[in-house]
Amino acid sequence: MFRKILLMLLVVLVLLSAFGCEKSKGRIAKTVVVSIQKTFSSDPLYIEQNLKITGLKVKKIAKDTYKGIASIEYADELHEVPVDITVNGAEITWDIEPDAWKFIPGLN
Repeated sequence: MFRKILLMLLVVLVLLSAFGCEKSKGRIAKTVVVSIQKTFSSDPLYIEQNLKITGLKVKKIAKDTYKGIASIEYADELHEVPVDITVNGAEITWDIEPDAWKFIPGLN
């Protein structure tokens, strides 16, 4: 339960630009990548793992719902991890299920 709570993270408010209220998939991906990496760099659960997010592919599923595949580097290997993303106005949240970390011994 603790890991699930840690994985759910509210992302900082994203500034609206001339593109209007609808955020592009690229902008959403950038925001989520920064947030995930900040979590990896500051959360004691992940600091020792030396995780690095190298990319995120985002697909729109519904009005405010996106699915992503994050490329995460661990122990010199690249792993693909599913990410659930929700956009609610200027707020973006993401979640990675605990089972996604099965490539890291003792983390899942």
